[in-house]
Parts: sequence; structure tokens; C-alpha cells
Amino acid sequence: MSWGHIVSRDMLRWTQPEVSPALVPDQTYDAQGVFTGCWIPPIDESDNTLRVAYSSVKHLPFHWSTPPYPPDAAGLAIALSRDGGKTWTKSARNPILAGEPAGVKVTGFRDPYVTELPLIPYAEGKSGERGSLLYGLVSGGIQDCGPTVFLYEIRRDNPEEEWRCPGPLVDLPARFQPSKKWSGNYGVNWECANLVALQADSKVRHFLIMGAEGDVEKDHVRSYQRPVTAHSRTVRAQLWMSGRLITTPSGDGVQFQYEHGGYLDHGPYYAANSFTDPQSGRTIVYGWIPEEDLTLGAAVEKGWNGSLAVPREIFLLRIPRVVGALRSALQDISPFELSPEPDAT
Repeated sequence: MSWGHIVSRDMLRWTQPEVSPALVPDQTYDAQGVFTGCWIPPIDESDNTLRVAYSSVKHLPFHWSTPPYPPDAAGLAIALSRDGGKTWTKSARNPILAGEPAGVKVTGFRDPYVTELPLIPYAEGKSGERGSLLYGLVSGGIQDCGPTVFLYEIRRDNPEEEWRCPGPLVDLPARFQPSKKWSGNYGVNWECANLVALQADSKVRHFLIMGAEGDVEKDHVRSYQRPVTAHSRTVRAQLWMSGRLITTPSGDGVQFQYEHGGYLDHGPYYAANSFTDPQSGRTIVYGWIPEEDLTLGAAVEKGWNGSLAVPREIFLLRIPRVVGALRSALQDISPFELSPEPDAT
């Protein structure tokens, strides 16, 4: 597993530069793969160094369905570019994280995501630290508990320093499914979890976007009569949830409390990652389309397997003056948040 490298000025036309792949598994801490990662925001406006964080894998195989998960099988590393992304070098301080938090038995630990989003009210309560911290999320789950993302504090002025873990961001039971009709099953292990804030008028809501692994298949996939010769599919779903960020009782961490959720996509779309377009301020999501129905021979013949989906914008939609739905009570539709409004008439 390596990182390829393509370049675009408009996200429509792409070219492959001379140096590709950009990151390959060539160190002890990532000898088994350079897995999914993310962009790290710059230290300040004068900082011209580009930084990415990635899952550095040193032991395979691992999977939530074959416990126990090997301790420290995947950690976290950082790579830097000082020539605008043409070439990349790995930080001399790698691995930044050798593996999951000490003493925690996990079902997975990978796919970092770094955000500048202030974790209110957590950041407000830390005198002098608001704005000086970035926050990292590493996806996974806790054995015999449920899926989660591990929260990390990162010094903005030195993201290669130790990442501090106040604790898990989410506390949900395994295979949590608040609605059999409207929401997906949140599984036992998460991948590629992103935390974003979306706004409509004066309303701001926080969202987690995640790939959920588990053994509860989508109804429309389970009921479909597939040919007996077809390949088995990996049971997973691309989901989202919205909720509140609250300070933990100890005052030293923050938790994301589930309020609403649903499918981001009902098909094979998976492993979505997001970013904010600096020109328009829109939140853009890129997802992966695996080709699990394709035989290995067909994939080898064409020379590739799987692709990126068309980029999508996600946004918060506010619809005023809704009093009912055709077939369901409004309060039963779990992806919706209901907010009473004064009678405009």
C-alpha cells in the first residue's frame, strides 16, 4: 500500500507528475504499508511546508472480525514537502504514534483526520490554548465495546510533537442502529472518520462522517438475489451522524453525543474523506468505489481496480414550514432534526 500522486488546478482535469508514488513503505514503522491519511493545516500564513499524516502499518493482517487485534500494528507518521508537493520526506520523529492508546484493546486504529475546528466547549475551557491546538481523529473501535474515534490534541506550532489523547470521542454500543428504517448500522469498527461543521443561516451543527465496518448488512443488499458465482461483499456502510460536542465529567476531554444520523450513500461508496474548499468555503467529500464484483483476472487485465467517485458537496439544509410527511411521522425520520418555529401566519 502506497500513496499515489496526481495534480489538478480545478479538480476536473488531473495529471500525474514525474514522482509517483509519493510515499512508499520503506521504513521499519511502515514496512507493511502507507495507509490512509490526511492533510495537516499549516502552522501560520508564512508556513510554506506541506504536511500530511498517514497510518504507518508495521504488522499485517489485522481485522475487527479476527480478534485479538495485534498491539501497535498501525501507528501514525508524518511526511513533509518543501517544494510544493513535488517530493516528500518522512519526519525524523516518526512514528509520531507507535500505535493505539496504552492499555486499550482495539478493533482497529488507523486513518487519521486533522481539523482546525474548535472543539467547543472543550477548547474554550483551556486557558490560552484555543487557536493554538489542532485536533486529530484516528478511527477504530474498542474491543467488546463499540466503534469510536480516538481524539488527539496537536500543537499547531509543532505538529510533529507528541499527540496527546484525552480519550475516545464517541461512546456508542456495538452495532448501534437507532432506526431499522431510516438509519444504517454503525457497526463495530470505524474507518476514515471526519469531523465537520455545517451551517444554514444562523444554525451550526457538527457532523461525523464515517465508514462503518460490521456484520449487519444493508437490507436492500441482503435481499438481492445475487448469482451463486458472485464474489462475497465486504459488509460495511458509508454513514453520517450529527450531535453535540460536550465536555466529559472529568473536564479533560470531549465527547460527541449522537442525535441524528443516516446513510451518506446507499451503494458501495465508502472511505469518504472531506475538506473545505478555500475559495468557496464549501465542504467537499471524496469517496471510493470498490469493485468487489470484479474478478482478480479482470482487474489484472485492465490494470486497475476501484476508483474515486465524483466529488460531492455536503451541506446543512433547513426546510421551513414542514408539518408532515406522506407516510411517516416526522419524529420517526431519524435523519431529520425537528425545530419548532413560531407561527408565521
